[in-house]
Amino acid sequence: PLEHPALTRLEAEGELRRLSAPDLAFTRQELGALLAAQGVDASAEEVRLAHTLTEGWPIAARFLAQAAAQGRVPLSALAELDGGEAQLATLFTYLAQEVLGPLDPSLRALLTRGSVFEELSPGLLEAVLDVREAATLLGALERGGTFLTRTGETYRAHPLLRAHLRGLLSPGEAREIAARGADYFERSGRPRRAMAAHLQAGNAARAAELLAESG
Repeated sequence: PLEHPALTRLEAEGELRRLSAPDLAFTRQELGALLAAQGVDASAEEVRLAHTLTEGWPIAARFLAQAAAQGRVPLSALAELDGGEAQLATLFTYLAQEVLGPLDPSLRALLTRGSVFEELSPGLLEAVLDVREAATLLGALERGGTFLTRTGETYRAHPLLRAHLRGLLSPGEAREIAARGADYFERSGRPRRAMAAHLQAGNAARAAELLAESG
């Protein structure tokens, strides 16, 4: 939260409104509508359980709805988790595994190896990961609804999904992919992306040179 006298005054005058996590979370009714939109016939008790466990957290709610629609996570089974010690991050990891399970292996590999980078583009995937028809594959993942979000010509995975996927890579493979990405970003004139990739690859010296050059 930002605390500043000017912000406090604007808030008191009704010119500023603060939005926090509870404001952005799904309500129980909204979660029920999300499940229904995915074709999941959920009872009132199942919706209550789903909302209690996800706390309305949007990415967890979306993955739960997709996993339930796939038949991989029965909502009735959530009763076993109610009142337990499972944290949201643990729940998300479980749901991500279930949702990623039915993906075509090539798409799952693209997501996993691409998780090294903040953003994905057809050019990056073709040059760094040797992926053919990258634009078609990225479009398929975007249409999946929970994997990638498109902004212009680039695609992003949710940070939690990206972190989960990064954990599936060995450190050596992640560094190798990052090193190839750094070369690609340098060639395409994107020093900030190149610096980030060099740091992930363990090449701090080159990242420092780029910082000195680009300022």
